[in-house]
Amino acid sequence: EHRACTLAMATVARADDAGAPRAMAAAAAATGGSDSDDELLALPPLFEVGEGSPDAAAGMRASTTRTIHREGGWSVHEMQKRNGLMARYMSHTKGGATGLDQTRVEFLPGDLRADGEPNFIRDRLCAGSHQSMAVVVALALSRCRATSGSPPPVCVLGGGGLALPMALLAAEHSLEVSVVELEGVAIDFALRFFGCAGEQRLTLVEDDALAFVCRGEARCPSAALIIDIDFLRGRLCSVVGVGLGLGGCGPPDLLLSAEFWSPAWKSVLGRQGGGLVALNAIGAEEGPLLALAAAALAHARALNEEAALGEWPMAAGVLEPCGSADRGTWTGFVPRPSVLVLGPRTLLEVLAPEGASALEHALKASPWVRAVSAEFLRELSQGSGSLASWRWLAGGATEDVR
Repeated sequence: EHRACTLAMATVARADDAGAPRAMAAAAAATGGSDSDDELLALPPLFEVGEGSPDAAAGMRASTTRTIHREGGWSVHEMQKRNGLMARYMSHTKGGATGLDQTRVEFLPGDLRADGEPNFIRDRLCAGSHQSMAVVVALALSRCRATSGSPPPVCVLGGGGLALPMALLAAEHSLEVSVVELEGVAIDFALRFFGCAGEQRLTLVEDDALAFVCRGEARCPSAALIIDIDFLRGRLCSVVGVGLGLGGCGPPDLLLSAEFWSPAWKSVLGRQGGGLVALNAIGAEEGPLLALAAAALAHARALNEEAALGEWPMAAGVLEPCGSADRGTWTGFVPRPSVLVLGPRTLLEVLAPEGASALEHALKASPWVRAVSAEFLRELSQGSGSLASWRWLAGGATEDVR
């Protein structure tokens, strides 16, 4: 059971029986457990769309970074960017490995709220994965508006500094977002250092994300289910996966099970749901990625046979690098970005190259996404970028998984 409390007007529920730890975005090589400013400057630019080049990396290393708070292995940092903006982000050190949470938010120096905290920029997301996930949410909301008018909530598994949820709430004034985050320190940091306190449409749950869904606690209907936890990160799994409870280099058993996918699909499928699931597949190896897609669609098929949801054919695809952004060698320290998207094939077709005009039409109902996800949409239209290539994994135009 949950014990609920209110922190600075944001709704927070904590679970006493949290299960396996949240997958940490850790570097493959141990850094000795230190998260000094000098070491953080040497970390690669995993966040920003278009910042994966050597020149961009050099620019980051030449920036000024300072640590503003440390607690429980987590740290909050600020960095002066070359464009004059400030960026705030988190790092996490555990088991001798330091990694970066994919939360990064920007603000203008001196632009402060009454409480002295920055006025964070919410109409643009920094992380490419978050930009692509915002597009997935926009597609799901378009489907919801076509059937019910008002949007149901979005459920996000894995919170960090809540960059994506806060951007969605700023863009959609009637939307509610529920976030499940295992680490209480991360929730506390989001409220104290990332401008998330005071948002009444944001519900924060401190719990194991997979267990939360398995208990049927994801709201039904939901517009979309966003899994922003790097369960598939291959090098992470092979180096520290046993210690994190990930069971080797594949996804957790629970993430492959009907125990998870039956309530997950029930929350997004059906007449009032948005129908889509997106998962941060950074560093994923092909085998585990295909296994997860196959398991998810098999459980959707079983649920459809049981409940006659009429959501067929279903499909899965992945957004991944292409062109100059797909470097020859990816490592545990600089993992290959990718986002797995699952749902009705008719919704996913707009992400394929031949669906460009349909994507343009589908996003008209959510004009905010053109600013929030501007770099991702531009790279997708140009066919070159960190997440600019769409590849069908199952149920694409040439096959049918019914």
